[in-house]
Amino acid sequence: KLLVFLVFEHLNMAHLAFRRDISDPDILFAFSQKVGSPEKLRMLYVLTAADITAVGPGVFTDWKSELLGDLYERTMLLLGGKHSRYNREQRLSRVKQQVRSYLDLPQLLEVEEEQEESWFTELFNSFSPHYLLVTPPERIAADIEILRNLPSDQIVVEGEFEPDTGTVNYHVIAPAMYSQSCFHRMVSVFTSRRMEIISA
Repeated sequence: KLLVFLVFEHLNMAHLAFRRDISDPDILFAFSQKVGSPEKLRMLYVLTAADITAVGPGVFTDWKSELLGDLYERTMLLLGGKHSRYNREQRLSRVKQQVRSYLDLPQLLEVEEEQEESWFTELFNSFSPHYLLVTPPERIAADIEILRNLPSDQIVVEGEFEPDTGTVNYHVIAPAMYSQSCFHRMVSVFTSRRMEIISA
């Protein structure tokens, strides 16, 4: 039973760590209830990390290691009878610094230093916490560069296969004028092709 549990649930652990908002108490509590004990969580964590690493060199990135470790530590706190003390704002602040390090704002914006920081902070704060917490900082930085140079009548769509979860991660960047209808049209296309939407 333990072996079957580990084989099936290590895929779920990867999915939760990389695709879901684990600061959501309901998601975290449900996962901790399914795991049941610190011993099983340790084995599950090791198997998940080993499986992702075995996919190939460079697949288990620092970002994925951090997300998986975050889920492990949060769950361990719950299994130990303690509430998670993780502060979302602290983590978002760390993500902001990492994203900022990937951007050459003076060249990107061609404005004064105080203006560039104000622009970056305003844009960063406009993103949803879920997007900021599950997206690699370098990907967020790339999205910001696309947004800055995106013509008002164009939409950018990019797809990236994730071998460790067997999913395709689509990035759709569109001007505000398309924001209301874009998502619903995408859902219709995926549904018509019998594709399952895991998270959005």
